[in-house]
Amino acid sequence: GMPRVPELGASLAPWLARNGCSGEFRPEERVDLVADIAAAETDVLRPSQCAAAPIELWRVRGGSHYLALGQPALDKVWDFLSDRARADRRK
Repeated sequence: GMPRVPELGASLAPWLARNGCSGEFRPEERVDLVADIAAAETDVLRPSQCAAAPIELWRVRGGSHYLALGQPALDKVWDFLSDRARADRRK
């Protein structure tokens, strides 16, 4: 059978604590990352506040559990990591 996936809250809890995040995850934007699904299918959710570093949760509407890492998704991951690296250099 399929491996058991940990409950989302339990998986995110250590990252939320480490990054000083609080508040509920709220949808901030919708992006088009999956070519096989029409329109912008991915909700980008963020906690209302993170003191140390940002966290994003991507929810793919109409997709499978795993996000296909095509060019749009890779670009979005790169943008997120690049923004974080720039923020670290400014400190």
